[in-house]
Amino acid sequence: MSSADDNGERGLKPSRDGPRLVSGERLRIPQGSLYPALHRLENKALLKSEWMPTATGREAKFYRLTPKGRKQLEVEVAVARLLTVTRTCRMQG
Repeated sequence: MSSADDNGERGLKPSRDGPRLVSGERLRIPQGSLYPALHRLENKALLKSEWMPTATGREAKFYRLTPKGRKQLEVEVAVARLLTVTRTCRMQG
């Protein structure tokens, strides 16, 4: 799976090597946990899903962040940055 491609498509896509981020780094997701997590986020109105045809003509479910999900992501990123700065200061101090 991968999270996006250069054609602007977003989401996780099947790949032989497992999930990958756009940067090429590996994303490790335990088997059986990705789709339950996506469903939980959808139930909280953080994601919206839509069935659409792929380039091969098969249907696939595509997920996108809702406005509420985008705000929550911004909060989570800010918290992660704060934790990183705090750890760095502790290690240097």
